[in-house]
Amino acid sequence: MILSLRRCRIAVPMNKELSEDRLRAHVWQLAAEIGERNVFHPAALHAAEEYVRAVWRDQGYHVHVQECIASGVPSANLEVIRPGRGQKD
Repeated sequence: MILSLRRCRIAVPMNKELSEDRLRAHVWQLAAEIGERNVFHPAALHAAEEYVRAVWRDQGYHVHVQECIASGVPSANLEVIRPGRGQKD
């Protein structure tokens, strides 16, 4: 499934700050462990999707999935919503 990193971000947990070490761990997992991910590397593409889904679920988010087919490969866009703290008067 496609994970569009242009649109997806590693979400900041609702009650924790995203530390430099945690950010590096996410980048390492996606770039070094999972590696290149696109329709020519569908196993890595699906591994990245599952990784991001799991991280977001663990942070308490409901992950919305928009499934599609890209170049014959089952793909998906992932989305989470982080509500604001309200409007300023």
